[in-house]
Amino acid sequence: ANGSIPEDVFHAEVQPFFPMCALPDAKLCGNMVFRGSLHVSQFLEPLERLGFHAAPIAFLATDSAESQGQMADMVHVCEAAIQNVCPAFLTFRYRRVQEMTAGVCGKMEPDSMQTVTNPLGGFEERVIIVTSTAWQKLRDIILTPIYISFLTLILILWHVAMLDEVHTTLIWWNFLIDNWFAKAEDPEQPVLTSTDDSIEVGILPRRYICIVALTNLFPRTVICGVTTFFGSLFLCQAQSYSELVMNSLAMTFLVTIDDMMFAAFVPSVRRAWIERCAPLSIPMLQIGHVCGNELVALVAVMVASGATMWISYNHPYYGHRENARYIRCLCQVEGVDCWAAWRLGGYSAVEANPRFA
Repeated sequence: ANGSIPEDVFHAEVQPFFPMCALPDAKLCGNMVFRGSLHVSQFLEPLERLGFHAAPIAFLATDSAESQGQMADMVHVCEAAIQNVCPAFLTFRYRRVQEMTAGVCGKMEPDSMQTVTNPLGGFEERVIIVTSTAWQKLRDIILTPIYISFLTLILILWHVAMLDEVHTTLIWWNFLIDNWFAKAEDPEQPVLTSTDDSIEVGILPRRYICIVALTNLFPRTVICGVTTFFGSLFLCQAQSYSELVMNSLAMTFLVTIDDMMFAAFVPSVRRAWIERCAPLSIPMLQIGHVCGNELVALVAVMVASGATMWISYNHPYYGHRENARYIRCLCQVEGVDCWAAWRLGGYSAVEANPRFA
C-alpha cells in the first residue's frame, strides 16, 4: 500500500545491495571482488528462496547495460549499486556522505592489477586494485621507517636549535634572581660604570628587575616554550618529505627572527651602547650548572625528541598510526578492526589474499 515495497521482496531484491553502499567510491569494487567480499550467491540465494531466477529488480531497473539480467561481472554489479541503487534508496544524504568522504580520502588511484576466478564461469579475470591518496600517503610515506628516521633527525635538530634560546633565558633568570636576593652585607657596587671603552652594569634596583621580568623575560620564556612545543607539532604534521623540509626551514626563520628584529628596529646609537657593555659576572645558581651541562642538554634533547615522536605516532586519539586506521577503514574499507570491512566479509585487506602479488 501507498507505493511501499513488500518486506519479503525488499529483503530479496534490494537489501543485498546495501553492504555495497558502505563503499565510498565505485572504484573500490575491484578491491572488494579480489578480497572475496562480493559473491553472486548473496544476490541469488534470497531470490531463489522466493522462486525468482533473475537478477534483482533494483539492478535491472537502474542498469540498462545488463539487459539480460546476468550477474557474472560482480565489479559491474557493485559499480551499478553504488552509482544507481544506493542513491535511489538512500536519497541525498548518501550523496552528501560520499562527497564528505571523498574530501577526506582524495582520489582513488590505480595501484595494481590482480587475478580472480569468476564464480559463474570459472575463468580467470583481472580486476583493478585502487588506493586512496590519503591512505597511500600514510602507507607509503608517513608510516615508513625511512620517513620516521628523517622526522626524528629533523626534530633533534629543531630542539638543538632551541637550546641556545633556552640557555639564554636561564642565564637571564639567574641574573635577575641573583640581583633580587643580593644581601645587604655584599660589597657596595655602583649601578653603572661608564668609561670611554665600555659600560658595566653593577646592580639592578628591584623595581627595574620587576619591569624587566614582566615586560621582557617572562614573555620571552613563554614564547620560547610555546615555539618549541608548537614547532615540534608543526613538524610532525608534515605529510611528505618536501613539507617536512619546508616546515623545518620555516622553523629556522623563527629562531633567527629575534636577531632580525633587533637589527631592523633598534637604533644604531642603542646598538653601539649595547656593544660597549661589558659582560656580566654573576654566581651561577645550582640549577644553572645542571642545565648548562652538555650531558644534561643532550639527554634533554633526546628525551624531548623521543617523547614528541612517540606522541606523534602513538597517541590514542590523533597519532599517525591511529589516524591511519581511521583513514584505511573509511577510505579503503579495510582492517581487522573495521566494522564496514567485517560487514562485507572476505579478507580484511587486499594484501591478506594469498593470491595478492
